[in-house]
Amino acid sequence: MLLQLNPTLVIEIINFIILLFFLRWALWKPLMQTLENRSKSIEFKIKEAEGINEEAKDLKVKYEEQIAKAKEEAQNILKEAARHGERLKERILTEAKEEAASIRKQAELDIASEKVKAMAQVKSYLVDLTIQSTQKILEDTLDRGMQEKLILDFMQRIPEAHVN
Repeated sequence: MLLQLNPTLVIEIINFIILLFFLRWALWKPLMQTLENRSKSIEFKIKEAEGINEEAKDLKVKYEEQIAKAKEEAQNILKEAARHGERLKERILTEAKEEAASIRKQAELDIASEKVKAMAQVKSYLVDLTIQSTQKILEDTLDRGMQEKLILDFMQRIPEAHVN
């Protein structure tokens, strides 16, 4: 059976074709334009994101370099502080040794001075004792001039070497 053409069918086919052309002209082009614009927008955003990603990588590298430099500077500062501390320690030790030597020298001088004073006191005490002893013994037999002569003679006999 062949298809019979009836005028309504022909008009419907023509209407359908007109509708297709109209839809293509009215909807298809704007739809394609919208899809193309959307595609371009997505591509632009991807490229923009890649650029931002590259910038972030560059910044990360820069920050890592800065952190490494900061760590190196911190190490240098610590090393310099340790060297300074060591120099300070050596200076303090040297000053302390010098001060101790000075104190020791002064103490030796003080001891020597006190020794001389003590020897003088011992001499004086011995002289006084000798005078008193001699005076008691010889009070009756010797006169004053003879006593002084004996005392001077005794004083000269006291050796300095035994006193030191």
